[in-house]
Amino acid sequence: GVHYDGHAYATAVLGLSEPDAFRGGLYLQPEPAVESRRFCDLTPGDVLLHRFDLQHGVEVFEGERLSLIFWFKDSANSVETGSTPWYEGVPSAAALYNLGVQYELGLHGKALDVAQARAHYRRSAELGHCSAMNNLALLEEDVEAAERWLRAAARQRHGPAMLNLALLLLSRETLETKEAAEWMRSAAASEPKAAFYLGDMYERGLAGLQDEDAAEEWFQRSAERGFFPALTRLARRRWQQQRYAA
Repeated sequence: GVHYDGHAYATAVLGLSEPDAFRGGLYLQPEPAVESRRFCDLTPGDVLLHRFDLQHGVEVFEGERLSLIFWFKDSANSVETGSTPWYEGVPSAAALYNLGVQYELGLHGKALDVAQARAHYRRSAELGHCSAMNNLALLEEDVEAAERWLRAAARQRHGPAMLNLALLLLSRETLETKEAAEWMRSAAASEPKAAFYLGDMYERGLAGLQDEDAAEEWFQRSAERGFFPALTRLARRRWQQQRYAA
């Protein structure tokens, strides 16, 4: 999925596979929306070099892709200590977000500190960083504040935020289930987990959805992108259909 190399100051990706050996590959995603995603055509010997603040990911639809990745830090001391000092004092949204992740998970020399994580996510979110908005929402104790952050990120087509907003709306015993289904459908374009949940909603008749063919389609889409609960759900459905080989 889309991510930062939070532990590295810079990353170099060396292509090893011929372009006709696979479909898909390394992509860059400078904006929150999956529509901004652009795949990079790296032939053997091509190198892509990027900094810590570039969102990117890998998705291989067919075939096999091999690459050699080098992660660089800013000094020998950073390598020895596993630290990331280049984030300190950098007021960028991406730097603040990555610091938030480090404090939330206790990574790269940072002690686990949820208060510090929340503070860094908030500063990043106020600068417009959608991943920070999403993570901040998940740490918010105030449900209304959490929903505001999720909606702010979801409006910018941020996949995880659309998924989490849909789950929040589904958790309420209100009439918001139609809106929840719409957000889940939007999230499913980029999030295999959302595609699985949408299939589940169709299978169980949630939010006014009831369609076995649509359930099958969304489970299949999720499974093709490697979400293992979708694989097990499809296997169960094949067993119930007595399609044992499948």
